Amino acid sequence: METMTTNSGNDINNEEHSPMLTSSSSNCLLTSINSHSNKFSTPDYEKVSERFLTTFSTWDDREQLIFVENLLKRMHSHQHGQINTFLLPMLQRDFIGQLAARGLDHIAEKILGYLDDRSLTSTELVCHDWYHVISAGIKNILFISIIKIFFFRYVMEKIN
Repeated sequence: METMTTNSGNDINNEEHSPMLTSSSSNCLLTSINSHSNKFSTPDYEKVSERFLTTFSTWDDREQLIFVENLLKRMHSHQHGQINTFLLPMLQRDFIGQLAARGLDHIAEKILGYLDDRSLTSTELVCHDWYHVISAGIKNILFISIIKIFFFRYVMEKIN
């Protein structure tokens, strides 16, 4: 379990709050916040914020979302930028690259095999990982595409 210590000495358990939280993304936000917090923080900030977090964790998903939405509405644009920098790594989802990185290229190839030729060509341009998966598995993907074409032609001939 990954923990991180803030400037105040308190440990933050990353996995407890968000399984997608990475130390690099959380350090980015904490560094920018901590550089200002020592100057402007209220004396009882940590105690009060812990009470808010405890209350927040008792709410259901809908209530939490409404609360966060209201918080965001009250924040300044520079704060939105800091939150965006913090959230961006958590919101990026490259499942094709992740499958390939875990040695599951065959699953990535199966997924990409549902694409038509034009889409497959465009997909190669997404990123290096996708290009590698497509290049390495192009024979399998093309083979599946050819089988689909012949199968549909065969079915259409039998129907007509």
